[in-house]
Amino acid sequence: MKKTFLVVMVMASSAFAGNGQVGSVGPMRSASLISYDQGAATIRIVGEDGQLLKKILEDSQIEIKEDAADTSTIRKIICDSSGCELTVNGDVQTAENVEDYYSDAYNKKLKSLKNNEVLLSAPMMGTEPGDRNNNDGLMIRALQLSRFESRNIQLQVEKNATPGADQWLVPVLKISLRMKSFTLQCSSGINIATGVKNSLHESCYLETVLGKAISFAR
Repeated sequence: MKKTFLVVMVMASSAFAGNGQVGSVGPMRSASLISYDQGAATIRIVGEDGQLLKKILEDSQIEIKEDAADTSTIRKIICDSSGCELTVNGDVQTAENVEDYYSDAYNKKLKSLKNNEVLLSAPMMGTEPGDRNNNDGLMIRALQLSRFESRNIQLQVEKNATPGADQWLVPVLKISLRMKSFTLQCSSGINIATGVKNSLHESCYLETVLGKAISFAR
């Protein structure tokens, strides 16, 4: 498979090179997509957003490390004094990537992109019973522990949730981290699939339009 590399910029502070050093492309922004390689998108988050994410992880004493066996949307988060790098399982598309087999709603998003924009989609992973979603679960724990001290965290508890005939997941709660550059949304539920032991299933989601710094091949 041909590897694809790109550097793009997203709604808010500096463009960073993959080694964490400040790059020369584009205006100062609070978040930038610094690399994309075969479904792994790494975002460098600095400024107010970066310090917020760093504080949430530090206060909760939670580390989110890379694990090849983990099917979470979130692959890893690494923070330093200036901010954090968030790596997610996702896809980057342009307006040229419209396909008949995509939903009308998704194609509409792609068609609305300008020539210098891309759409980053990091969907909720682990859609099958039994998938391992440890990192997404850790992110949910960190947000829960920090929600009383941060207005940027919103929690919604599902009440009297009843699964449908073909539904294998009973929703328990939804929690989100709202930043200037994007919103990270996560959910937790109980896996009730036939033939498996009931278990907790957790996943996170991210979708945002980014400015494109250079062209890239699909």
